[in-house]
Amino acid sequence: MFGTVQYYINSFKATIMNNYSVEEVCSLKGKLSLIQGEIAELPVDRHMMDIYMANAEKAYSMVRQDVTG
Repeated sequence: MFGTVQYYINSFKATIMNNYSVEEVCSLKGKLSLIQGEIAELPVDRHMMDIYMANAEKAYSMVRQDVTG
């Protein structure tokens, strides 16, 4: 479901996997910035936007921890 922590975890993991097969790679931090920009443009109220942002940041932290140990 869009906006959940799991949704963003899947997005970050897809970015990692795609980096193996594309010429122009995207860092996890870069992907977080892209996601934050997309969230900022959503036609939702401020409360939902804050939830999406928090979920994206939590997912980023969790994936980063998985990758770096």
